[in-house]
Amino acid sequence: MDIVTLIIIAIFLIGLMSANRKVEEEESYMAIKFFVFYIVGLLSFTVKGFIIPIGLIVFFLIRPKLKNKRAKTFMALLGFAVLLINTVVPAIVNLF
Repeated sequence: MDIVTLIIIAIFLIGLMSANRKVEEEESYMAIKFFVFYIVGLLSFTVKGFIIPIGLIVFFLIRPKLKNKRAKTFMALLGFAVLLINTVVPAIVNLF
């Protein structure tokens, strides 16, 4: 495993613990739901070199109907941040 993968795993685990503190009301299978929202934040596709975060766009369309909006929004944004890290780090490494 390279260092970037370890950093991303650490970010996910710290984010999971932080999101768990933001829970306003208990739900069943909360950790699985957090993981799903994290993956939703990662979903994207590329058009002519531009990354379009389709998962994040869909998430913000369905967000008004969710319980624990704050925690789930945090996990989706964390997934998007990891997407950006995965995009930027290889480009920086290729420069050097």
